[in-house]
Amino acid sequence: MSRAFVAPVFCALSVLCQPANAQQVSVACGILDADTIRMQDGVSEVSNLTPIVLQFVAVAPPQGVIEMPRTAATSDGPPNATVTVKRLGNSQAVTAQSTVALTELDGRLYHSTVLVTIPIEPAAKQQAISNYVQAAQRLAETSLPEGDPVRGLVGQTDALTASLDKLFLENEPGSYELTCTYAPTTVAIGGPVTSKSIRVNIISQGHFFDQPTLKLQ
Repeated sequence: MSRAFVAPVFCALSVLCQPANAQQVSVACGILDADTIRMQDGVSEVSNLTPIVLQFVAVAPPQGVIEMPRTAATSDGPPNATVTVKRLGNSQAVTAQSTVALTELDGRLYHSTVLVTIPIEPAAKQQAISNYVQAAQRLAETSLPEGDPVRGLVGQTDALTASLDKLFLENEPGSYELTCTYAPTTVAIGGPVTSKSIRVNIISQGHFFDQPTLKLQ
């Protein structure tokens, strides 16, 4: 991890500017400017067509050792890091998915890049996929000759639907509050540690299938 990131995390997020003692672990989360479309009144704005790229930082106490943050079970143990997402306005928790993409160790800092998605409603997702599959099949039937392998592949409705289901990424636009919690499973730290909450605005930049690489001609 670059040293350029350490200072903003320690100071701009305020959580890590306090010295840790032997029983204390500090946690902070934030979004780098490079991973936003723009800042609006101090709040990061991100696209609904990409994951929220969250920086999750846990700081071990002096001479202490803690676990790498995990949002899912691995060979090292069960999950020990969570990202709670609430919609601003009603403070209701919303369904979100978090995946650790990368973790780096820099001295006492355990720095993880976590990809967070806030999916649109399942029914809306399935309808979008179904409409796209039907449109692709109509296009294939009118523009490709009988026996063309691509036409055959597009005609495999179940397989095409399953593939698109895995690729689909469209977040629900809105304003949200994200909070990181770290609770090691093999190292005693005196209970879960929670970060300061951060705000993020997800703005609509269209729909998943409207993107140039997926748009049917």
